[in-house]
Amino acid sequence: MKIYQLAAQSLSELGVRTVFGLMGDANLAYVGDFVEHHGGEFVAAVVEGGAVSMADGYARMSGGVGVASVTHGPAVTNCTTALVEAVRSRSAVLLLTGSTPDVRDHFQDFDLEGFARLTGAEYRRVRRADAVGTDIAEALARVAATRIPLVLDLPYDLLEIEVARESPRAVPPPPVPGAP
Repeated sequence: MKIYQLAAQSLSELGVRTVFGLMGDANLAYVGDFVEHHGGEFVAAVVEGGAVSMADGYARMSGGVGVASVTHGPAVTNCTTALVEAVRSRSAVLLLTGSTPDVRDHFQDFDLEGFARLTGAEYRRVRRADAVGTDIAEALARVAATRIPLVLDLPYDLLEIEVARESPRAVPPPPVPGAP
């Protein structure tokens, strides 16, 4: 099983039914697999910020986690205003994107962690191919518990790596501090 297949399976098994987004090379494989093999719904946006806004609205209306997915580079920058709004409104939004291919001077190279920091969102990066299911589960649980949007970086270079099938385990949400 390839990482993109595992990512799609993990989203489905963890209860994600709808992903809002705009497809590009960083997310095309797992979004396609999510729809074709796991019965997921993909709601296409005209612009990336619209996808984040749709995920934000979904989170606010459903009480669940809204998931958006965009490709890397300039696509991520188009999410800035919508992600800042989600952060300020404490919406449970997970933004899936990916680092550009690890080649010298890639024309779409972009600092995803710095972007997340700029918007006030949290940032996590999938560092090991065999942990993608667990990383997605932890990201969903964290967003649900803290209601702070999170940017999950699923690097492009990991997507085609073969791994043994891993079932994502449900992760208990972290404790949320009480009101002062």
